[in-house]
This record gives sequence, C-alpha cells and structure tokens, in this order.
Amino acid sequence: MTRSRLLIVLILALSLASVTHCGSSASDGGSNTDALGEGTEDGAGDDGTGPGKDTAPGDEETPFTAVSVDTVLDSATIGAGGQTTVSCVASDAEGNTEIVVEADATVTATPDEGVTADGFALSATLAGDVAVACGFGDLLDDSPAILTVTAAAPMLVTTVLGAEEIEAGASTTVSCRVEDEYGNQVAGASTTIDAPPELTVGATGVTGEQAGEWEILCTVPSAPDIESVPATLTILPGAAVEFEVYLKIERDHYSVDEKVTVKGRGIDAYGNKTADIDLVDVSAAPMETLEVATGDNKFIFLAE
Repeated sequence: MTRSRLLIVLILALSLASVTHCGSSASDGGSNTDALGEGTEDGAGDDGTGPGKDTAPGDEETPFTAVSVDTVLDSATIGAGGQTTVSCVASDAEGNTEIVVEADATVTATPDEGVTADGFALSATLAGDVAVACGFGDLLDDSPAILTVTAAAPMLVTTVLGAEEIEAGASTTVSCRVEDEYGNQVAGASTTIDAPPELTVGATGVTGEQAGEWEILCTVPSAPDIESVPATLTILPGAAVEFEVYLKIERDHYSVDEKVTVKGRGIDAYGNKTADIDLVDVSAAPMETLEVATGDNKFIFLAE
C-alpha cells in the first residue's frame, strides 16, 4: 500500500515538471510575438515583410505612365442634330488602361463645322464623316474614331429645273431636292412632280408646247406638311413657220379718221405667236381706205 502511494506521487511530480516547461516555452513565444507585432499565426507583420504578403520586401507599386490614348464613341453613327458620348482611354507600356477623366482630356473634331462639344458629349448638324480624337497631356490619338452623321427627317423640298426657259416643243429636266432642318440633302426620299395639264411630265423631265409661264412643284408623299418651293418654267415660241399682219389695237370695227398701227408677227409650229416683226411696204386693198398718218406703219381710215 505504501509503495503504490509513492509511485502515484512520483508520476504527479513528473507531470508537474512537464507542464512547467511548456509554460516557459509559451512565454518565450509570446515575447517573439511582441517583437514582431500583432501579425498572423505564421509570424507575418504589418510591414509586409513576411511570407504572407504578395509584395516582396522593398517593392513599391509602379505609377501608371500613359504612352498612348485612344478614342471610343458610344454611337459611331448619329442623325443630324443627334449626340454621341466620347470616352478617352489611356494605355501604358505594359498594356494597362485607364479611363481619362473629363478634366484631363481634350476632344478634337475634324472638320469642326457644325460640331459642338460639351465635355465628352459631342453633337453634329452637318451630314458626313467627322474624325474625333482624344488628347491627354502631350498625347493625341493618331487613329481617330470616325463619327458618321446622316441627314435628319425631311423638312423642305425644292423644285430644280435643268433650264428655266425652253422653246415650245423642247423639254428640260426636273429634280426634287429634299433637305432636313440643317440643309442636309435627304437621299432616297420618294418625291412626286405636280405640273399643269398643259405640260407633259416624263421620267426624265417635263415637255411643253404652249408658250407661257408654268409652275412646277415637287412634293414628298411621306411628309405632306413640309415646305415645298416651286419652280417656274417659261416656254418661248419656237421658230416662225407662218406670218400674219394685225392691228395693234384689234376691235370689231373702226371709225373713219381713226389712226391704227399695222404690225406683223410670226407663228410657230404649235400656234404660238412670236415677237413683232418690222413691216416694210405695207399696202391695203383698196388703198383708198387707208392713208399714211405719221410713218412707222401708222395709218388713218379714210372710208368705211
């Protein structure tokens, strides 16, 4: 019984000594933690020098240095009066990119007629292609983005004649110019040509035989309320094929001693009367009824 108690006391003593040794080691480890600072379990500290950090000791992040700038449009095609947004993207030598803020960027448009820039918002009113280039510091995009501006909705149609004067029997071309509110021509707009019944409208133009002034009007059926500007075609008499004499003042009857002027004029193939023709050696039958008054083919009636 005495030997059993002695064995138990010996085991307890050995256990107590082991616990005391472990506590001393933990105390040493704690002093190491104080030296490194509060870090991860593997001993990495806040200074990033431990293996738990991606950045090696002494490394610093390299600042972004742009070597080029590119221009990006959110819409490459707009209607006249429309708007697109420009983005300026800078790249460094490694191919990393950054969006340039509006305060640090410039936007250049070529040609700039009809183009308005409000920061990165770009609008244009003239149809055609516009080269848009971003600038950033000393850098300028050497391959600009192309903005295509198309015509807006029709607002005006104008009638255009190939010739405003033609002779009777001749023809001239008629074209209809359709424009938007900015003066851009609207290509492909369907049009019709309205003309008086005295004229003949064909596929290539208009023909007329009757002398006079005639109004021709283009319309756009899809936009009947837009403004239409007509053109006036003047048809002149053609070459005379007949000749006639007439009195300057033509009446059913004249009085004795009344003065009259005798004139001459030609008539073309379509019955149009030409301008007056000077007469030479005017005679009447019977001659006793007329007498020269003051010359210039002016005569007086002498009898009924």
